[in-house]
This record gives sequence, structure tokens and C-alpha cells, in this order.
Amino acid sequence: MQLANLLRYSVYEGQKAQVSLEKEINYLKVFIALQRLRSAERCNFDMQWHEYQQHYLISPLLLIMILENAIKHGVEPTSQKVTVVFKITMADNILTLFSSNPILPNNNSEHGVGLNNLRRRLTLLYPNKHTLIINENKNLWQTTLKLELAAC
Repeated sequence: MQLANLLRYSVYEGQKAQVSLEKEINYLKVFIALQRLRSAERCNFDMQWHEYQQHYLISPLLLIMILENAIKHGVEPTSQKVTVVFKITMADNILTLFSSNPILPNNNSEHGVGLNNLRRRLTLLYPNKHTLIINENKNLWQTTLKLELAAC
């Protein structure tokens, strides 16, 4: 059922110019629930989001790119217990997403196009209304995205 919800969102909501932030975060929650099933006890998800998202609009399927990247590179290549941090906060109409995942030794995951696609989409959809900062801090990959969102 959760997989069907993800696919439905991708097909119907993913084609829209904007969706409510609440819908986008619900999509993330379903995705995380499936990842918890897949990773069993290997991954601790430290998640945080506020409950007033219905007041803002966002381009769909932007935030999932950061979460997918964290899981692909920080969870899937290991059998060890790891933690993925994914926090969304709002201050006025500025959304701040912070993500952190371990940098795994000998991670031979191919470098994909996910972050480059995200950068291009942000440039097109949020010109002068976003910042994307990516840091390697000790053994952690940290991503901070700030977006200026429109109110509903």
C-alpha cells in the first residue's frame, strides 16, 4: 500500500508545478517508512518536521532527492548500524532542510546525477531563492538546503 502511495504521488502530484508542503512531507514519511522496512535494524532515522506545512507551496519531488542520496550512499552499502538525520524547519517562509549521513569507507557507489539534477532544478525553479550547501565533515556527508517558499 505504501509503495502504491509513492507511485501515485510521483505520477499525479509529481507532474504539477507546485504542491502543498504538507503533501511533499507526507510523501517523505511514506518513503521513510518503506526504508525502515528495508533496512530493518541497520538504520536509525532521526527525523524532524513541523506541522504547519499546509501554508506553503513547493515544487514536488525536490526534497526526496536529498533523502534518496543519503540512503543510497550512507545506508545501503553497509551492514553496520548507521544514522541518517533529516530535519526540516521553517522560519517565516524559508524552509531549511538539513540532512546528514555517514561517509562509508570503501564505498564504491557510483556517483550519480542526483545532486547535479537537484542543482539544475533549483536554479530553474527557485532562481535567487535557494541555497544548497554540501559538506564533508569528518565522516559525515551533510547537506543544507534553504528555499524561499510561496504561501498558499
